[in-house]
Amino acid sequence: MPSSVTRSAARVSAAMLGLVLAATLAGCSAESAEPAATPTGSAAPTSVATAPAGETATPEPSATPVGTPVTIGCDALLTPQALYDYNPNFGTDPSYSPAKDSLAAQIIDYKGVACGWVNQTSSEPIEIAVADLPEEELTRVKNDAFAISNMVPTYGDEAYFRVTDGVGEARVFSGTHWVVVMSPAFYEPGDAVPIVEPVLAALAG
Repeated sequence: MPSSVTRSAARVSAAMLGLVLAATLAGCSAESAEPAATPTGSAAPTSVATAPAGETATPEPSATPVGTPVTIGCDALLTPQALYDYNPNFGTDPSYSPAKDSLAAQIIDYKGVACGWVNQTSSEPIEIAVADLPEEELTRVKNDAFAISNMVPTYGDEAYFRVTDGVGEARVFSGTHWVVVMSPAFYEPGDAVPIVEPVLAALAG
């Protein structure tokens, strides 16, 4: 089984390779064929990781979860205006609580916050959870994300996306924050952008 150090090195190498490829593509001649248009607000990667049936989406937590308390409220983390701009049918889910052994439940153990919203028409939920972690633990959860998801350049300092049992899951790292955004409404990384961007802005203050 690869060590944490090995996975960290692989994760950094993957990020550097992505930057090199992006720079190479940006320098391509104008003689190349005109690329197909990309839908507004969408930044899909080449492929989207889909978890095999039965595979858990939750990385194994450390023996004693640590973290700095996240005190921001749900309405400040994702403002009513930001939610309305995304889809006016969404509202706060008064019955929301993180599922046992879920990523959101793990983030609560890290002294983080977890919030839920629901589409009043389709009943599709949106779940957001945020933890503020020390460097060692942040590296561990980044390695977990790298091992089971696709790295994407869509948001944050480092981000991953995959679809598990029909639910799109974005794991985003920004500074010391680990942000998880999940919804069956997310089919690709770009679908989560209107939610992830205001959340990161709120955390940045």
